[in-house]
Amino acid sequence: MRSTVKYVLTLVTFSSLVACGGSGGGAGSGDSGAKKPPSPFENFTSALAISHLDSTTCSDFKLKTSSFTPPDFVKQCWTLTVPEDYVNPKNGKTIKLAIAKINSANNNKKGAIAFLQGGPGGNILSYSDRFKTLTIRDNNDIYLVDQRGTGYSTPALYCQSGTSTDEEKLKRCKSDFENNDVDFNAFNSKNNALDFIVLRKKLEDTGELKDKWTLVGASYGTRLAITVLREEDRLTNQGFQTESGIKAMVLDGVFPIQINGVDDAKWANYENLKRIIEVCDRSPLVCDSDTLKSQIKNQIIDLPKEDHQYYLSLLLSLMPYDTTHEDWIEYTIPAFTKLPISKVKELLQVHKEEIIAVPDIPDDFYAMGLSVVCAEEYGFLPYYEQMNTERANWASEVQQVIDNSFHMEFTPSACKIWDVKKAADEEALAVNNDTVPVLITQGGNDYQTPQAWGNLVKKDFANSRVITDDTVDHVVLFSDNGECIQQNIKTFVGDPSKLNDLDATCVNNKTFIYKD
Repeated sequence: MRSTVKYVLTLVTFSSLVACGGSGGGAGSGDSGAKKPPSPFENFTSALAISHLDSTTCSDFKLKTSSFTPPDFVKQCWTLTVPEDYVNPKNGKTIKLAIAKINSANNNKKGAIAFLQGGPGGNILSYSDRFKTLTIRDNNDIYLVDQRGTGYSTPALYCQSGTSTDEEKLKRCKSDFENNDVDFNAFNSKNNALDFIVLRKKLEDTGELKDKWTLVGASYGTRLAITVLREEDRLTNQGFQTESGIKAMVLDGVFPIQINGVDDAKWANYENLKRIIEVCDRSPLVCDSDTLKSQIKNQIIDLPKEDHQYYLSLLLSLMPYDTTHEDWIEYTIPAFTKLPISKVKELLQVHKEEIIAVPDIPDDFYAMGLSVVCAEEYGFLPYYEQMNTERANWASEVQQVIDNSFHMEFTPSACKIWDVKKAADEEALAVNNDTVPVLITQGGNDYQTPQAWGNLVKKDFANSRVITDDTVDHVVLFSDNGECIQQNIKTFVGDPSKLNDLDATCVNNKTFIYKD
């Protein structure tokens, strides 16, 4: 999941290498003369032998007309060369990942963190300055990876057309990459996860990493972290390694692997409406829930149908605001729903322009996002078999908008153009683990990954805990108001055995209300 204004819903899951080895073995089992394809174990052994980690000057990372200007606390960079596809590592095709190391702020370093960025299609090296004041940096080195297909890694799967609205541009983008021999089927979450395992092993080989590391995932990065855990456990069970290389995990703004980011979006959006009414009910000085519901319905009625999804996107993006600042286009939900329709239309136009804007320096690697979502979301059943019970509390006009909600970037028509293979069934199955400590953090106003999803993932990990700050939104780690949970993350990363001793009293009494 990304933290961006572009999202009416949420997205993402993961792809497969086991299916290829398994299906090949079955097909050849009746023919003693047929050559069986390599097993996943053999493929990973070959991939590891092919891969290499090379030190480089950080400023050598280039993207279009820009180059990476590292902050003063980034002292070391590498390129990691890996197979384009772990299913067929010996086909001679490789890609390069851009890696940067953020040095611990203190000499008393306790460990190492691998940060997994959201998306899919989000880069992280360009945002390395955001880590300067994070408390988890105090005693830990942090490894940043521009995931395959993103950022300063090559190839960078960037389409000039910011969204899927221009199908001709999308077709040209696809053709340009395919003419350069890019296989979009290889740019999936499973290969992405295996990249992190190869990186860990190469850092160990050089003596750079001397112990297990902690995975810290944000948004889509939480789902990727869970996939890394699954593949680590698989390699251990296959005898490739004696134990997993993961010390602990922090999942911040959880996007569960079993959730369908396309078809479950409707359920999630009703959760968002339920949250809005809950906050309204606790803010009686400025909000009445029946009036609020009527105002939302009336605004929808007064807008043309083609604006309804943009309206929903804008409405949900206002959930984190407790106070209105008109100059910043920040409105509380009650204040927004009281606006005349002419003002709503004006704000919608600004919102649309933000969604379709294409920056001079790419920061949204849409082609990578398409490769993941089209393979790993479409074609899978939704997790929730029944509609959210909150639906019955809303007028039919509102129900119609929510029931028809879709992702503005990853539409069925865009995926038809992209034409990647459907992922293996395991990419829609929960991952269970009884040993690795897992801290799940979330914000009460997270409209991209609702609180219910963090609670869902908690059931998958026996040694886990959820801490929620009612006053923040998506990805607590970078929130200006998330100091309490940020301190708990630091304590947990320093000593995962303290998971159940973390002091969450600092968030227990925080309650979000609308102030105007």
